[in-house]
Amino acid sequence: MDRAATAGLVERTPDPDDARVVRVGLTEKGERLVTSLTAAHLAELYELAASLNDLVPGRAEQFRG
Repeated sequence: MDRAATAGLVERTPDPDDARVVRVGLTEKGERLVTSLTAAHLAELYELAASLNDLVPGRAEQFRG
């Protein structure tokens, strides 16, 4: 968490009701990174599904969204 905060990806906010709790949320930079990684991850999953379809024809379609 420290490295993500240092990189500007998350921000810590003290909980107003409980001093023991620190809330963590994504910054705009963190949101952009998660969005781009999600798209890249989905592209990899679709490629994997196509490869699996070569091994077991007709099964990859059940994993497409």
